Amino acid sequence: MKKEFTELKNLIAKSKNIVITTHLIPDGDAIGSELAMYIYLKTKKKNVNIINHSITPDNLVFLDPKKIIRVFSKEKEKNEKLIDKADIIFVLDTNEYSRTKTMEEHIKKSKAKKICIDHHLGTQKKLYDLIISNTDYPATSQILYEFLIKEGKSIITPFVATALYAGIMTDTGSFRYPRTDEKTFLICADLIKK
Repeated sequence: MKKEFTELKNLIAKSKNIVITTHLIPDGDAIGSELAMYIYLKTKKKNVNIINHSITPDNLVFLDPKKIIRVFSKEKEKNEKLIDKADIIFVLDTNEYSRTKTMEEHIKKSKAKKICIDHHLGTQKKLYDLIISNTDYPATSQILYEFLIKEGKSIITPFVATALYAGIMTDTGSFRYPRTDEKTFLICADLIKK
């Protein structure tokens, strides 16, 4: 993924306005990935908005104490404008536009660069300007950890560490699912330390 990470950094450097989204009824990996990416992009002085189709489930609200995440249907017109003026739209933890539900057509019509960061099978390469994917990984949050740690250890603040840990922990079924390996545990140990 080294080549893709370099391309990602270049695209971010050329952008100003960024939207981050994920699949409907987001889980810990979706919310954790979004918040970690949001904080990273803020350190790069970008105008960033997280906009989701669904509200954040009650059990994950603790990850977003400042209520950063917007819901598309609330202030729909404003959210549409944010998507329209985006230079980049990140689609995290899903590779299907249809899973963004009410946002799908608006995202597809946007002139923004579309970047997919995901760990699921079946990504259609022609739909995105950049895809960062590893289907051997148990969570999108693990991919983002690898990107962020290369960007600098100071980027992984306690807030980011909590978001990424929640993402990995939930998508591995509390470390029970088959794609959980030694690397996953080492990353989580580092996140707990942070």
